[in-house]
Amino acid sequence: MLSAFSGKPLPKSTLFSALNRILKKAGINRIPIHGLRHTHAVPLLESGATMKFVQERLGHKNITITSDVTLISQRNLKVRQLIVMKNI
Repeated sequence: MLSAFSGKPLPKSTLFSALNRILKKAGINRIPIHGLRHTHAVPLLESGATMKFVQERLGHKNITITSDVTLISQRNLKVRQLIVMKNI
């Protein structure tokens, strides 16, 4: 949960709006906020973090969920990289 300077919870609509503005400015397609968790997990693993560490960081009760999510994220990342390389 994120909070405003006042300490009150930040409304979801504020987060969605901020993320969409950032993505648009960066020229990146829209992704759900939850997708950022998955995008965060892959670089952690690539930098040497253990699957157990990533599981705990993401708050998954079962390491299989973490494994499945990161595998899907890695595949999606590779597909996006291939698309970018094809368009160069």
